[in-house]
Order: sequence, then structure tokens, then C-alpha cells
Amino acid sequence: MTDFSKKPFGVAALVYSYVMVLNTEKFPEGEPRPESWTDFWNLNKFPGTRTLISGRAGTEGPWEESLMASGVMPGSVYPMDIDSIFASLDKMKGEVRRWWTVGSEIQQIMHDGAFDMTNSYDGRAQLLVNQGFPLEIVRNQAKLNWDYWMMPKGGPNAEAAQRFIQFATRADRQAEFAKLIPYGPSNLDAYDSIPEERAHQLASHPDYIADSCRSKPPGTPAIRAMAARMSST
Repeated sequence: MTDFSKKPFGVAALVYSYVMVLNTEKFPEGEPRPESWTDFWNLNKFPGTRTLISGRAGTEGPWEESLMASGVMPGSVYPMDIDSIFASLDKMKGEVRRWWTVGSEIQQIMHDGAFDMTNSYDGRAQLLVNQGFPLEIVRNQAKLNWDYWMMPKGGPNAEAAQRFIQFATRADRQAEFAKLIPYGPSNLDAYDSIPEERAHQLASHPDYIADSCRSKPPGTPAIRAMAARMSST
């Protein structure tokens, strides 16, 4: 299992990421393209229509991306400097055509080609890539996220739930799940039986983890402070 997959009160079910996505009709192969969040923020070098997640709930938003855009390395994003986040976002707020809110919204934006560059859930973007839409995912400086299996305290079927979680986190089961939908396994042994083409579409692939930042859960003090600040603006 990945080191971040195991917690005292949960084990990761799957791994996904927020990634930069490019419209390849705007940025064709062989031409200069944004390769980092600093590039995304560079309005002069890479003009074009941008969209970003809104952060309306405070618990998820372009916080890490804005810090990496200002030069913070992925491994040094946390603890987050909230003032630096908003200073970076101030440079972009008038340039973002749409602050998207949910996965279905950004998937529709990408489907319609109503953007030149954006951030998105990688699974939403990969589904469109696999369908032949003119998109390219930039895995550099991705923001890893994961969902947990957990058991309610005092639940009546704890033993059965434990057996299910043990089954669901087996390498062979996670490999089969990843073949159905492009979300990465938390059990890295699953990659032994995932075809290479599919493996490189998944957020937890070892080639990507080193250059990604690992999102902190919503309960951290910085995230709570972010939510409070968002609710007051």
C-alpha cells in the first residue's frame, strides 16, 4: 500500500488527482505548452481561456495550485500559507472565465471545448481523452487525493465490513476496478496486472507520485481557516 493509504481510522479505496488539462486545439503537439502551474499563471507566455475549481466550500479549491504557481515545490505546500494563496489568486481572478463547482460541470466544459487550460479531476478528463476528445493531461504537479473505506463506530456488522475492506483492497480486485474506470489503486501491487497503457492513466502510478503534492484532509487547521475565510468574502 502507498504510505498515505493507511490511517488509524481508514484505508484508501482509490486514488485520483487534480491535474492541469490542455485543449490540444489551442496547444497542439510540438508547440510551446504549459507544463507547470507557474506556466498556467503566466498570462503573457500562455494567453488563453482558463477555468479553475471555485473552492466555494473551502475544503477543496485551487489552493495548492496557486502556491505551486508562485514557486512552492509540491513537497513544501503544507502547511499552507493562506495569505500567499490569495495573493496568487488575485493575479488570476480577472482572467478565469469560469470557476467550476462540481465534476459534471468541468467535464461538460471540457467536452464542449469551452476552455484552453483548466484544472480537473483526472478521471473526468481521462474518460474524454479515451473517447478521442482533443485534450491532454499534464501530470506534473498534480494534486493527489484519495477516498477511504471506513467503518462506523458501533456498527452491527463490523466483522463483515472488515472482510469486505480486506477483499476490496486486494491487489487483484483493485486492478480489475482500475481497468473499468481510470482511478488509481492504493495497493501498488495492483500495477503488476494492469496493462501498461492503462497504468499510465492512473494517478497513483509510481512515475507520477514523486512530482505530485498529496492533499491534506479537510480537518486540518489550514483547511478550516480557508473555509472560514471563503465564507467571509
